[in-house]
Amino acid sequence: MECASRRTPKGFFTVCGRIHFVLVMTIMTVLRSYRDLRRDMEREEKLASKRNRYLRETQEQKRPRNPNLESSRTRSRKIYSLCSNKSDLLNADF
Repeated sequence: MECASRRTPKGFFTVCGRIHFVLVMTIMTVLRSYRDLRRDMEREEKLASKRNRYLRETQEQKRPRNPNLESSRTRSRKIYSLCSNKSDLLNADF
């Protein structure tokens, strides 16, 4: 009689198997949706970068270039070439 009480109840593995199946399927569904969400976000970032690059290029094409304006880099090179040494550069009036 002692051995009979230690037996697993009838249908124990069936219930555990169903619980295991539900847990595994839930975890797989969550992981799949997370993967899809991450993929969509990467796709959106890629499209946004392409869109921004296209807008930047079209804005540069629309903007008329004024040849009379010089860039700050060119101006600083001219100032640096005019100053013979560093003390002149430090004391220069910009």
